[in-house]
Amino acid sequence: MSVGSEENKGTERFLSPDRGRGLRAVRHFAVGELVFACPAYSYVLTVNERGAHCEHCFTR
Repeated sequence: MSVGSEENKGTERFLSPDRGRGLRAVRHFAVGELVFACPAYSYVLTVNERGAHCEHCFTR
């Protein structure tokens, strides 16, 4: 399965029978060029930040 993505020009999603889903480049990317970005699924405070930061908005 190969599915191109309008949002991520230069990449394509694929399915490998033995390894599962993946994303690969279909063009050359320059050093430092953003290839893929998405919002974080979850956020977690580090042990050092707990108690010093709000667990909802992360402000001190």
